[in-house]
Amino acid sequence: MLHSNRAASFQVPPTPGCPPPGPEPGPLAAALRNSLFDRLTDDSPSHIEFSLGHNVASAAEVDEIMIQVAKAGAEIVKPAQATFWGGYAGYFQDPDGHIWEVVFNPAFV
Repeated sequence: MLHSNRAASFQVPPTPGCPPPGPEPGPLAAALRNSLFDRLTDDSPSHIEFSLGHNVASAAEVDEIMIQVAKAGAEIVKPAQATFWGGYAGYFQDPDGHIWEVVFNPAFV
């Protein structure tokens, strides 16, 4: 629904061949979007409205990458920790201001 709202605000016509926008997201989707997005962007100096995700094979690999990026000069936005959905993730900001999520999702293994 986010895409269709932005399209309407910029007066962009619907793309031919694309299905019409679906119903509004349910309460869980809206809560996830609001809580995660707000937490990452409220205090962040980044000028972006999304994060880049990097899926890895284990929680230990998330920790290893977070240590490597911190040593390389990235700012840790949210330290790696267990997620409410059973995964493990951390967020950092690269020198260009992009927010990255390093995530282990056991459902992908």
